[in-house]
Parts: sequence; C-alpha cells; structure tokens
Amino acid sequence: MDNDIFIDNKKVGGILTEASTNFESGTIDYLILGIGINFDIPKNNFPKELQEIAGSIFKGNSNGVTRNMLCAEIINNILTMIPKIKSYDFITEYKKRSITLNKNIQYTSAGISLNGKAIDINNDGSLIVEHDDGSIKILNSGEVTIRGIN
Repeated sequence: MDNDIFIDNKKVGGILTEASTNFESGTIDYLILGIGINFDIPKNNFPKELQEIAGSIFKGNSNGVTRNMLCAEIINNILTMIPKIKSYDFITEYKKRSITLNKNIQYTSAGISLNGKAIDINNDGSLIVEHDDGSIKILNSGEVTIRGIN
C-alpha cells in the first residue's frame, strides 16, 4: 500500500513486491523486491504533467553520495530490519512514517474504484479502510491513491 516514497510531497521513488506463498505450510517461498529512486533529476527533465508531483532525493547536490553508496545503505537498512519482521517491531515505525494513514483514499477492488479513509495498518501490513457507511475493508494488495495530494 504505502509503496511510494515521498519527500516534501513529491514522489521520489517507489517499491514493488511480489511473493509466492505456500498455503499448505503458511510460508513464503520467495519474495521479489524492486526499488526505484529518482536520484538526481532536475525538475524540468520530468514530463510537464509530472513536474509538480515528482521529485528527486537530491536536487542538484548529492554532497558526494553516489548511487552505489545509496544502494549499499538501502541494503544495510533492509538487512537490519529482517530480524524485526517476525516480532512486528517494524510496524510501529511503518505507521509513524506512513503518509496514507488518516487520509481519504481511493482504491480499486474487483475492477471497481472505491473511496474510504485509511484508518490503520495491521501487523501483517494490510491497510484498514473505513467507508463512509462505516463498513471496513482490509486491503492486502492493489493500488491506493491519496485523494487531494499533489
């Protein structure tokens, strides 16, 4: 759900995941993780329609940080978090950093676009959405858009 990376309300990257699970054992056979980051792209290099919503982590001054250094730091952080996954220690931090929580969102379910409010994140990472009628939907996958964000 919160797979977009924002700095100053500009999308600077995103994370894509795919997993294969073994339903009999309840385990994950494998996980594929892809991370895309706009490292240092001038605003005018983005297509006109994206210039107000897309950004880069560095805006013309990476202070000596290279792409390789950034990749190494990301990998080190992922390796640090792996032992915490089983105990769900990371969920509190994830919730703190989420820009989706307590926001009005739009999502697609069974090909239908629906609106609601993101009210919480479960320990398994699923997003809890409340609709205007008070009904609750648990989202485990799909595309979620924050309504009203530039």
